[in-house]
Amino acid sequence: LTIIGLIILFCFFYYFNMVKITSEEAPRVDIRIPVDMRSHRSSFDKVERTKLRWKDAVSIIGWVAQEDVTTANRDLYVVLRSKTDTVIFKAEEANLNRPDVTKALKIPGNVNGHGYKLTFPVKHLTGTAYKVSFVIEDETGKYICNANKILTIPNDKDSGVIITKLPDPGFVSREVPFQAVKANHDIKFS
Repeated sequence: LTIIGLIILFCFFYYFNMVKITSEEAPRVDIRIPVDMRSHRSSFDKVERTKLRWKDAVSIIGWVAQEDVTTANRDLYVVLRSKTDTVIFKAEEANLNRPDVTKALKIPGNVNGHGYKLTFPVKHLTGTAYKVSFVIEDETGKYICNANKILTIPNDKDSGVIITKLPDPGFVSREVPFQAVKANHDIKFS
């Protein structure tokens, strides 16, 4: 290979891995994360490393459900927070039919659009461990839901994605040690 051949090869590599976006790729978005938190239930059905045509990527299939909705139409964003950055992807497939979730959670009505699927390239990630949250925008408003999970995406392309479930925040708050100190009414002057 000549110098010109290497330059052309680098340009193609850069274009296809950094600039070109595939139709299957979840778009990276820049939205304001709301402060309003809501309770929800969520689960990952499948998380795996994959190829998005020529790009290394992560694919997530799962569901996020809340009980107070009357329509399945919603916008869903997956928020990944590491120690150094926050990356947000829009789930283009955010209202997949999941009547099994509706039945299992005993959600009233006939709203079954709890499922989602997204695939995002790992080129956007600078860290390896990310806390997962969801931003949901539906008829009840725009709010954030914490998934209580960490996705660890090793730099080794042959390694899988590791999912770590975090303790329930309510459980953690009950585990904080507290030392009661006997009241002291003595006043000392110096």
